[in-house]
Amino acid sequence: MIANRLAKYSNKPWVADYRDPASHINSNNGNWLNKVHKKVDDVTFTNADQLTFATEATQNTYKTQYGQHDKFNVLENGFDENNFILADELAKTHKTIFNQEKYSLYYAGGLYADGRDPIPLFEAISNLKRKGVLDESNFELIFQGSGDGLEFADTLKKLNVDNLVSFIKPTSFLLALVNMTRADSLLIIQDSRFNLQIP
Repeated sequence: MIANRLAKYSNKPWVADYRDPASHINSNNGNWLNKVHKKVDDVTFTNADQLTFATEATQNTYKTQYGQHDKFNVLENGFDENNFILADELAKTHKTIFNQEKYSLYYAGGLYADGRDPIPLFEAISNLKRKGVLDESNFELIFQGSGDGLEFADTLKKLNVDNLVSFIKPTSFLLALVNMTRADSLLIIQDSRFNLQIP
């Protein structure tokens, strides 16, 4: 809404960027908020000169809703190769967070019940532990940037995997990237709520 006003005031072109299709990923937030999101979308799609979307799926969703537009463009999320060069340099001076004797699974980012719920994963790990596939001598799952994990403590204990899963304090983007390059596997927790954002 601010961009709409600025574009009118300045008489300059407005490019609206839809990294996150808020009205579609938050559609269960209640009637009032749904109306707000719909109004924002209506104003944006009517008045913006160009619109960019992170994925084809998001673009197609809005094409279905608002019709075919020549002002729709897909501009996918990217990365900066230089960050990997910087991460290689950082790796030379920073000790690994992983136990080299174990298979290390790493997750960097936020968790929440509505969209990124790790409990089904904890249940799967518990099942593998019961079958003797995983134990604390050969496996670790490390969450970073996901809080302290206290909301999952009872579940982890009940499933008997609290010795396999740890939550560590957040770090900088570059050090998280170092950790990503050192882990045996990287974990993505993705609920269907976010399917439109998968390229």
